[in-house]
Amino acid sequence: YVPMFGESEYDSNRQYPSISITEQLGALADAVEAGK
Repeated sequence: YVPMFGESEYDSNRQYPSISITEQLGALADAVEAGK
């Protein structure tokens, strides 16, 4: 989350949910193996 459009303060309620790098790399490996 990055303050945008005139916001000057960080609002933790607007933070995006995070996905671990391990899960992201696993999904990427699955896509590569599937030929995508």
